[in-house]
Amino acid sequence: MKIKKYVAPSMREAMHRIKKEMGSDAVIIDSKKVKKKGPLGFFVPRDIEVTVALDGSPRKDFSAARKEMVMNRSMAGEIQELKSLVQQIVTRRDSPEKEEGENNTLLQKFYQRLVDNDIDSRIALEITDEIGKEFPQEDLEEDKMDRVIRDKIARHIKSVEYGGQGQVFCFVGPTGVGKTTTLAKMAASYGVFKKKQVGLITIDTYRIGAVEQLKTYSHLMGLPLEVVMSPQELEEAVERMKHLDLIMIDTAGRSSKNSYQLGELEGFMKVLPQAITFLVLSVTTKGKDLITIAENFKPANYHSFIFTKLDETDAYGNIFNTLYHTSTPVAYLATGQKVPEDLMLAREEHMINLIMGADGK
Repeated sequence: MKIKKYVAPSMREAMHRIKKEMGSDAVIIDSKKVKKKGPLGFFVPRDIEVTVALDGSPRKDFSAARKEMVMNRSMAGEIQELKSLVQQIVTRRDSPEKEEGENNTLLQKFYQRLVDNDIDSRIALEITDEIGKEFPQEDLEEDKMDRVIRDKIARHIKSVEYGGQGQVFCFVGPTGVGKTTTLAKMAASYGVFKKKQVGLITIDTYRIGAVEQLKTYSHLMGLPLEVVMSPQELEEAVERMKHLDLIMIDTAGRSSKNSYQLGELEGFMKVLPQAITFLVLSVTTKGKDLITIAENFKPANYHSFIFTKLDETDAYGNIFNTLYHTSTPVAYLATGQKVPEDLMLAREEHMINLIMGADGK
């Protein structure tokens, strides 16, 4: 892997040099402002230092290596979660309440069902313990238990639907969750099938070749596309497209732990006070990380979630874990890569079925 740093007066100039020297496959892994060298460095505008990586191996190998690095970094947290779960099981086994209700296997069955569907063990325990306290043991039978648990899950599930007329949709989120593909699905739905006038804007400046993907979609659908690199350019592009029915804005994937990138994103969002912003999340992301991402992206002022990659898992408890901790509604669910078929409006009953493991994609 080739790693190189570029220092330039502006991001635009840095991007020009990077693309010229390293090509469109280069990936920006860090960027920050640095003071100019020399005694006058404190009194003049700072330069931008951009760190770029270029991997000679196939893209899938690079992605696998990055995934392995993230997995290793999170192993300590997973071990701690396992210890916590073991302690909970021991506590329940040794408690007098458990001895008195030894034959109450229905609660245990549903507890395990929730955990098997990736609902956080502490939340599953809270739900089943509440039911055990609210209902006499003789009143509990399987169908009733299923309905009661669904009702408790429904309290934390909310969906939302937007009309799309005269609106600005903005898509934010971490890298690799499918923001651009999701935008393309929605653009096709509104622009091709609903015959709306749709304009596309991208401020994806971190992945050198990423703009090409959206250019391809815009060309195939016959939709106008503008590429911007600053909040001022974004504001001007939105003004030029204000006559359209709907404007959709793609953004670069940001690490939820990179304060500089999140601050930069916040700067773009400030010129879009009327935009409806979607935080795009993958259901295959570790549950604790989803909650951290949702918390750290709050400066983007997102209004609802879009969950992607439902086709890559059979357990959807991560959706519930995230909604339980954030109380944020869900707008769409993405079930694959096909444009525009693999995108559906989030319906509360359908999400409950998925979370309970009682429905397919």
